Amino acid sequence: MYLQIAIALVLLISLIGLVVWFFNVNNSMGRLHKQNISILESAIYNNRNQINFRNSKLNRYDFLKYNLDEALVVQQEIQT
Repeated sequence: MYLQIAIALVLLISLIGLVVWFFNVNNSMGRLHKQNISILESAIYNNRNQINFRNSKLNRYDFLKYNLDEALVVQQEIQT
């Protein structure tokens, strides 16, 4: 009789321990996942801002004007 109670008690304590361990591991994995998602979202935000900045600068750049100005500059390295 006492042996059955002892075995049932050990099994119950083991089961409770496994459930607590599972929830702790699950919570730590969830926190790590949220941290990774936050880092990725931050990187995406920074990249999007950089792309928008580059596009705005390219839209304001007059290729024809600046390329002609650079082509007409005397280059000392070229020997005729």
